[in-house]
Amino acid sequence: MPKPPEGKGPGCGPPLPKEELEATRYSAVGDVVYGVAVVDGTFFVRTGTELICVRALISEN
Repeated sequence: MPKPPEGKGPGCGPPLPKEELEATRYSAVGDVVYGVAVVDGTFFVRTGTELICVRALISEN
C-alpha cells in the first residue's frame, strides 16, 4: 500500500496515529476477493494485498 504524502492520512485527509495507519495496511485481507481470472488453466485471485496464483502440477512421467 503506498504511503500517503507527508503530513497527510489516507485519502489525503488528516494524519492518523501510527498504530491506526498500520492497522489499515491489512484491513483489506481476509475474506475480501477483488478479482478472479483464469488464463491457460491457471487461476489468479486478487485480494487486498496479495495476488494468488493456483495451478495444477503436471508430472511428465
